[in-house]
Amino acid sequence: MVIVVPATSAAHRFAISGEVEMHLLAVAPAFRRMGVGDLLVRSALEAARSDGAVKMILWTQDSMADAHRLYERHRFERTPFRDFERSGRQFLVFERRL
Repeated sequence: MVIVVPATSAAHRFAISGEVEMHLLAVAPAFRRMGVGDLLVRSALEAARSDGAVKMILWTQDSMADAHRLYERHRFERTPFRDFERSGRQFLVFERRL
């Protein structure tokens, strides 16, 4: 599952005009390491481009090293100045130009 959230949505956190956010990328444990995550990221990027977005933003927890490697393979870069904390958990922000 993956959700692409445009800046016009009430669900966005950081996105401004021309940007989208990737929310809730999730792959069931039985399907991990089979390329499903790559496919979901590629699909989200394509949906964002089709919608005319120029940048995608996402955030993830520090402990999710596999997810970080997935995002980095898809040319997302860390943007530490956007990192935040919620309910005692630290979140790391990544972004990518489309």
